Amino acid sequence: MLQNPLVLFHLTTRGAWQEAVAAGEYTTASAFIHLSTERQWPRTRTRWFGTATDLVLLVIAPDRVRGEIRYEAADGDLFPHLYGVLPVEAVVEVREL
Repeated sequence: MLQNPLVLFHLTTRGAWQEAVAAGEYTTASAFIHLSTERQWPRTRTRWFGTATDLVLLVIAPDRVRGEIRYEAADGDLFPHLYGVLPVEAVVEVREL
């Protein structure tokens, strides 16, 4: 059984985050928002973002999220996925990468 982490992470571009702040929520074209644990996000960055330089790492408080977070198998691991939008108030820190 998975323990509830204190925080989860999401990688995105600086521009996408700025748009989310203006809108009050972050969303993607996918059915879910891919999240990572602290251990997983560096691997996610390497696999999906390569050498991109305009990235931010969103630090998310799961207890502030209104949608459902499901842990689902991907790449030989269980990754958290948020089904719903991410309210900007759920983001407790934005780290420039």
